[in-house]
Amino acid sequence: MTTHIETHQINTELTLHDSLPISLNLSRHYSHPTKQDNELIACRLTFELTPQLYQRIDTEALFNFKPEARSPKSRS
Repeated sequence: MTTHIETHQINTELTLHDSLPISLNLSRHYSHPTKQDNELIACRLTFELTPQLYQRIDTEALFNFKPEARSPKSRS
């Protein structure tokens, strides 16, 4: 069984919406599809934020970005 993770920069703007009237526009983001034996089994999205925006997302738990769901690298 062979597992392979790729990284692709997404060159279009992505907008995330919360149930509140809040949206987040992302212009620098990447997809990381994971394939096992050439079959897509997962896909992770990473993006860059300003420290202020990250703090707001973290404090208000926006977009369901809960600390327990983040990778260890991104936890504050």
